[in-house]
Amino acid sequence: MPVADELTLSELLELLSHRRRRFVLGTLDETDGDVPMDSLAKRLAAWEESDSPADATPPAVEDVKLSLYHTHLPKLETAGLVTFDSRHVRYDVGEPTPTDLSLDGLLQEERELMLANCC
Repeated sequence: MPVADELTLSELLELLSHRRRRFVLGTLDETDGDVPMDSLAKRLAAWEESDSPADATPPAVEDVKLSLYHTHLPKLETAGLVTFDSRHVRYDVGEPTPTDLSLDGLLQEERELMLANCC
């Protein structure tokens, strides 16, 4: 998958198709782009359980943390949107964030590709 500034509309929509990835990107966007992994997992587990972070159950937090670490964060990292390790998740410095990407531009590119391939 290309880096963030080269994402196609389909690739961006695929990245945003899972609510956990949307939650991660939204959290990074509202916290200046750097979040401790434990805090992120706890907040996400609480959000999914409709509880406060203090009430998130340890098994739910661990499940979320494993899912983030092994599935969702690698997809976002491959796309050039985040970097992560076992302790922190952060926006990939120098790459545009999803909110920086022009949806109008992506839609126009997609339309041009569709028209070129169909007519």
